[in-house]
Amino acid sequence: MVREISRKVDHLEAVIKKYKAELDTLEDDYNFQRRQLEEAAFDLDDLNRSLNDYYEETYEEVAADLRQQEEDTSEAFMVLNNLIAEYMDATELSYQKERQHLDDKQEELFQAYQKERIGTEDAIDDCLAQRKRLLAF
Repeated sequence: MVREISRKVDHLEAVIKKYKAELDTLEDDYNFQRRQLEEAAFDLDDLNRSLNDYYEETYEEVAADLRQQEEDTSEAFMVLNNLIAEYMDATELSYQKERQHLDDKQEELFQAYQKERIGTEDAIDDCLAQRKRLLAF
């Protein structure tokens, strides 16, 4: 009987060890994927800033050229303002859409990680409870 209990306890300890290794791997995988998504979000933010800076620089360059013209450039300024505004609006819309997509992926990743982690921790707790019952004999 003692031998059988010892064998069962050893088996449970091996299973617990396996589950703990799974938790470590799960956390490593989660952190890797989370960092990739954070890097993608950073790159997206950087691209958005760069595009907006480019639009502003382009506007300033074209506006400076228009100011040097001797004829009436009010219509050209109106076209320039509308064009830059359209580019900025389109860029902002695309940025917001992609940023939301990345945020959704981060939330899905976290939810999947939490579900898996909780399930594995519950399995560890079950094994520990079984081990405790066996050792109580």
